[in-house]
Amino acid sequence: MDINPYPSKQEIMKSTLIFLLQIIFVLILLVSFSQCGNRRGPTGGPIDHTLPEILYTDPLEFEQIQNNEIVIAFSKPMDKLSVFNGINVHPATTPKKINWKRNTLHIIFTENLPVNQNVIVFFNQSIKCEHNNFLEKSQIFVFKNGELQKNSLFGQIEFADDYITPGITKITLLDKDSLLVFNDEIANLTYRYDYLNKGKHSLVAYHDLNNTNQYQFGIDPFFKSVFELPLVQPIDISLAVVDTVTPNIIDLETKHHNQIIVEFNKELSKIPEISVINDSTHVLVNILFADIIKNQLYIVMTDLDTTFYTLKVSEIYDKKGNFRSIVEKPFSHRSSFFSPAFQVTDSSPKKGTVVKETTPKISVSFNDLVFQKDIIMSLVEIETGLTIPIEFNNRSGLTINFAPQNKLQEFNSYLLTIHKETVNTGGNSLDNDYLIDFIISM
Repeated sequence: MDINPYPSKQEIMKSTLIFLLQIIFVLILLVSFSQCGNRRGPTGGPIDHTLPEILYTDPLEFEQIQNNEIVIAFSKPMDKLSVFNGINVHPATTPKKINWKRNTLHIIFTENLPVNQNVIVFFNQSIKCEHNNFLEKSQIFVFKNGELQKNSLFGQIEFADDYITPGITKITLLDKDSLLVFNDEIANLTYRYDYLNKGKHSLVAYHDLNNTNQYQFGIDPFFKSVFELPLVQPIDISLAVVDTVTPNIIDLETKHHNQIIVEFNKELSKIPEISVINDSTHVLVNILFADIIKNQLYIVMTDLDTTFYTLKVSEIYDKKGNFRSIVEKPFSHRSSFFSPAFQVTDSSPKKGTVVKETTPKISVSFNDLVFQKDIIMSLVEIETGLTIPIEFNNRSGLTINFAPQNKLQEFNSYLLTIHKETVNTGGNSLDNDYLIDFIISM
């Protein structure tokens, strides 16, 4: 019997099938192992959408502050940077520090608070928790230090232009120093705030037409009023696009014994015609100086020696060309005034800087008006002791500009001194010399 050395067709097909099955099995194992190696960890549960809340305060609202501390407890861990940026504590002039203990905010005043004055704590809606959920709305809390102040601010909201659809009105309340008390948003046509401190305040409001969350000059209807609390009558907010409003006086402040500051509702394009009349003698007061700084008109006169005067301002133009022919404002002169200490507020160059030109333009700003003739200053080259002559570019104002008459030497140091004998228009001098040192390096 002959033996065939070659496998039959059936045997070849059987071997091929077994081989293919083995390959498929190996591939299945490889894929399984690969998936096991790339398995992801758990996601950590559902996304947190819960809004943070203020659970309680210590003391309770309207109650007495103890140990110069206010405690605010939140419902969940907060984003601390958003809290620091979104909280406002008034009065702002009292030094304070802010500490955290878990979800609790501690506001600690490092100096004694003013007696018989409310502390107003404002939380902006921009404050958020660690999971980026924001407060549902802005909130205001009032606490007392001494007797609770119950002054109210209230009125109606109206629109001067018929085409404007009433909506959200954004309101800002500022104190006499233009420091923020709080912000708010009003959807109604009336507003009311209680438990405010007495004294001078400014109320600023605008209607955000384009939802930009910031005032757009000449586009958004705007309102501003300066007033004293307690109120004699309501303050109605009349919103109008600024460009349609003629310039008008909104406030007048008497300063020193010879100066008034007149605030307008908008910036003026030039100094208007001015006269001040003594109501008793009907004699004109001699005006020594007048200047416009932003929307304020500064007027320096001879000494005021009676009680009642009338200011007349005419030919008033704003920067948009709106015109008012005349406006009168009565005011009273007091025998004594409180004025902040006369001081230098800014300079260019600043102390210890490098100046990259040999004939630099120098400016010094004060917190009160000053005449150039009343500025006592010196510019000295430190290496040689040489005094450099100065040439003034303006004669009076809050900021005085000048420059050295001679070129300064490169790599040399210079000391500019505003001497304490410098006085403002009210005759008040600086407490100390103000020194500005700088070096020339091209």
